[in-house]
Amino acid sequence: LELALSHSTSSQTVTESLVATLLELPNSRTCEHEADMVGMRIAASACYDPRKGLAFWPYLDKIGVAQSGPSFLSTHPPSEQRAANLAADSEQTLAP
Repeated sequence: LELALSHSTSSQTVTESLVATLLELPNSRTCEHEADMVGMRIAASACYDPRKGLAFWPYLDKIGVAQSGPSFLSTHPPSEQRAANLAADSEQTLAP
């Protein structure tokens, strides 16, 4: 009985952890996008062209450093999505 109860508790903990993680991941990806935008603004205010940073994300994919696996299990957006988001947002960032 004790073994069954301990197993039940650990599986419940695993389930709770999994649910918590899946609920928190979209927020984490949103924070990453916001951080990317802040970085672009900082680069622009320092007189750097933030669009130059767009090549960074495909480069990570090319050299195999980018994350792998399903994006819904990741704390960070996929590199291609980050580059696309930054490209779309760069016009807003560069607007006077």
